[in-house]
Amino acid sequence: MEAFPLPVLGPSGITGGSLVSAPSKCLTCDRPCAQIRGDQLEACRYGYGVQRIDAEHLLVGLVVRSFNPSNATKKVGRNASDDQRLTRGQVQRAAASLRNSLAEVEAERAARRNEQLEAVGLEADFEDLLDRVKSDLDGVAGQLHDYRSLALQIRQNIESFLDIESEEPAHLRPILDRAAHQIAATYWASRMMESKLEGVRLLTDPSIITMSPTASSRLHGLVHKYRQIYHHACQDKGVDLYLAGESWGQIRGPVLAMEQIPLVMIDNAYKYAPTGSAITCTLRETEQEIELSVTSQGPKLEQHERNRIFQPGYRAEAAKRRETGLGLGLALLRVCCEILNADWEVRQSASGDSSDSYETTFIVTFERSK
Repeated sequence: MEAFPLPVLGPSGITGGSLVSAPSKCLTCDRPCAQIRGDQLEACRYGYGVQRIDAEHLLVGLVVRSFNPSNATKKVGRNASDDQRLTRGQVQRAAASLRNSLAEVEAERAARRNEQLEAVGLEADFEDLLDRVKSDLDGVAGQLHDYRSLALQIRQNIESFLDIESEEPAHLRPILDRAAHQIAATYWASRMMESKLEGVRLLTDPSIITMSPTASSRLHGLVHKYRQIYHHACQDKGVDLYLAGESWGQIRGPVLAMEQIPLVMIDNAYKYAPTGSAITCTLRETEQEIELSVTSQGPKLEQHERNRIFQPGYRAEAAKRRETGLGLGLALLRVCCEILNADWEVRQSASGDSSDSYETTFIVTFERSK
């Protein structure tokens, strides 16, 4: 980082400012200011103003006029020259400028890293990352199996209690609509858990997908199925889930690959959609292709992140701040698209809304079989 006008404490120590130098006390003290976690201007025990910028950087050694008039700050103020004294407004403007500069530096670094990955070939990198994910998940394979068994047991108990004969959402909907809210919510949650855990299993061994039965399927029916499964959870979250457009054509390939794509797309949108927003699944088709797009409000994607979010274990920075996760869903989407010879992409609007969410659309385009 180039010289900044005010003193900055970072991972490598204190850097004196180009306009205000770091006080000698800051160069020799035990750095208690590093423990400050808030984003407001505070005073250290020695009387200097401190402003946190991010997890690793602070403005330090500040002499701020009319701020926290304790004995320590008064002493610092008396000994400071006019050139060293700052107003709160100057500190806040400097903090905002430094945050922007650090964000730009990180974005440039990330972009360079992304370019380097592309230079050596993303395919090899994808396989390497996938192998690492497999290795990590193999260590908890037993737990994943237990969770899947538990979700299945919950679902089967409810089906027995309600005398359900078919697992198809179209058959289930009227029965569960008449059931108590807690029972319906538990049932659909168990179906969601089963589907998500099945996805993790498939990512650890993609050969399971390719060896699943090959069939022709109407994409509209698959999308409608997972819309039904996620309907209750979206309703509880205050998110509307729509299905727009129609597709009468069919796609062909391994059954598990075809089923996972709409599941992952809807699940990803549901995970990040803020309360009061909507998710829209849209189907379009031509004589040669069928396109599925899922649009929702989601966390910001930097330009250099738009390819990497489809890599195993990678998550966009804004997504990390909003929700926890492993970064596996979109990697599974990519695996399934490659098996089906389908194209995938993500688009996002340039500006966000009041909740810092951006209109985000994931698109998968399939070859139409008939």
